[in-house]
Amino acid sequence: MFGKRLFHSKLLQLWRLASATKPLPLGIGSSTASFSNFGDSLLLPSLSHFGLCSFAASFSNFGDSVLLPNLSYLGRGFSAASFSNFGDSLMLPSLSHLGLGSFVASFANFGDSLLLPSLSRLGIGSSVVSFSNFGDLFLLPSLSLLEIGSSEASFSNFGDSLRLPSFFYLGIDSSTVGFSNFGDSLLLPSLFYLGIGSSVASFSNFGDSLLLSNLST
Repeated sequence: MFGKRLFHSKLLQLWRLASATKPLPLGIGSSTASFSNFGDSLLLPSLSHFGLCSFAASFSNFGDSVLLPNLSYLGRGFSAASFSNFGDSLMLPSLSHLGLGSFVASFANFGDSLLLPSLSRLGIGSSVVSFSNFGDLFLLPSLSLLEIGSSEASFSNFGDSLRLPSFFYLGIDSSTVGFSNFGDSLLLPSLFYLGIGSSVASFSNFGDSLLLSNLST
């Protein structure tokens, strides 16, 4: 209880500090900061830069355990990041760069053990990465590059022992890799090359002793 009150006190101090902060002029490298506290545990601070490599950040807490911070860059090398917590264990952070070699990252936790992070690049050599956990042991990460020599990777866990990772290259000498585990002993990894000199590799285990691997070009 003391720690919670101390936390609320610090939030109030941030709000008072921010209340005296005035937005800066908008232009090259300009910035704006604001903080607010609604009720006992709602916190929302924000910081933004508008212009070349502009910047924006915000944080919010709804109820006892909801947290939402975000960071964004508007302009060349544009970037955006956000974090959120809903309930006791829901969390969603994200980071994005929009432009040449743009970038996007996000993380989410729903319930006690659901996790979803993602990373994406949009443009030449773009990429996407995502992770997810549903229930106690469900995990899904993914990475993808969308352009010449693009790639994609993903991992998943369903239930106690189901796991599926994958990696893809789409384009010249593209490749795909995947792994999966269904139940206690089912495993399926795969690797694919699509295009000139392309190849495909896969491995699978069904039950305790069934194994299948294959490689093709």
